[in-house]
Amino acid sequence: MAQKLKNITIYDVLMYIAILFSGTDIWSFNIGVNIRFIQILYVVILLIYIIKYKPIIKWSSSYFFIFILIFIINSIISTIFSLNFMHSFLYFTWIIYSVLILIPMFYIYIKNVGVKKLKIIFRAVAISMFLLIIFQFLLDGILKIELPIFSSQHFQGVTRVALWFYEPSYLATFMSIFVSFFSYYVFIRKEYYLIPEFIASVISLLLTTSTTGFLIIFVIFLVVLFTRIRMVSNFEKKLIILLIAIIAIFASLLIAALFFRSVFDKFIMRIFNQGITAASGDRMNDYGNQIRAFFYAPLFGVGLDCYGVFVGDPNIVASNITLELLATMGIFGMVSFYAIIVYLFYETFLSIRAKKYNFSRVVVFSTIILLVALQANQNFMRVYLWMMISISYGAIVFEKNIFSEDEIKENNEEIIKESNEDKIDNIVLQ
Repeated sequence: MAQKLKNITIYDVLMYIAILFSGTDIWSFNIGVNIRFIQILYVVILLIYIIKYKPIIKWSSSYFFIFILIFIINSIISTIFSLNFMHSFLYFTWIIYSVLILIPMFYIYIKNVGVKKLKIIFRAVAISMFLLIIFQFLLDGILKIELPIFSSQHFQGVTRVALWFYEPSYLATFMSIFVSFFSYYVFIRKEYYLIPEFIASVISLLLTTSTTGFLIIFVIFLVVLFTRIRMVSNFEKKLIILLIAIIAIFASLLIAALFFRSVFDKFIMRIFNQGITAASGDRMNDYGNQIRAFFYAPLFGVGLDCYGVFVGDPNIVASNITLELLATMGIFGMVSFYAIIVYLFYETFLSIRAKKYNFSRVVVFSTIILLVALQANQNFMRVYLWMMISISYGAIVFEKNIFSEDEIKENNEEIIKESNEDKIDNIVLQ
């Protein structure tokens, strides 16, 4: 560990900061459009990386960039035909920002540094988030001290930490990245040394007391369980894994009911007592309006960030990322966005190269879980969503280059071996 810390550079620290603070919603200022301080810092970090690594700019015909280009084209058309051009145009600038600043920043770092350090950075961010959440929980929940740099809520006597996010459900959405990331490594890759990071991430998510967070833990649990069962060929071992999973579910519910009864009743049992619609904070009640906006302009939507304009209040936002895409960008916008995700999934899980990927598969898995979490929330231009998309693509390119080099090396060794065998045959014949 000491050697790993010794190898850390200022450029790695900048990447750590970029990931840790990617969700700083309340650390921002408004000039007609809300600008987060981290988005300004990303520009600075990109310039530093350009100066340090001197990347060669060249056109890439990768499917990833083709799908990005299609998404941008759909964004332009949606903006042109929007209900409020200026409102939509300001939002469009964030799409351009992501393409010109955010994606290159992560890509340049990964291409030059690799994925091993990125894995270490993910571990460091998970532990940092855990310590910060514990700190705010003790400060706000026990000492009743609220810091202006942190956000929190209180519901029927329960303190709900949110750090620098707008609300606890946003923090829970962000933490779903790390719970899924370490779940994959611990339970699918069997890298048990990452159990502390996994536990810290789960506790962090639980302390948000977000119903969305609880549901995401359950989704991750089911996906990991299904994957583990598929990985085992012996029927008896499959049953053992299933039995352990059932025991784990009942044990978790029992512990929650006995020792965290207040949270258990208010944020878990309310799903069953009040129904999923009420438990979601009435977000689902707005689905009808979002569908109505889609049918109003089914091809290209009512315009980027114009759902609120459509319902008569510009401050209102959609409450489901897929319905938001349909409402604001139409069917073409929704398909073009998910085409990017499908490409990442296909490349790392279904392509002929899939087994060659290591880190890439994990971050793509985490990105998909993040998108599942966003089905209970909104904003397809969240910084940390595009951060994960960028990291996924950067990791794919890096690991693809690595196994391409390995294949070239193997081919060269095979050629040398065949050449030596031919020389031996010639000597024998002589």
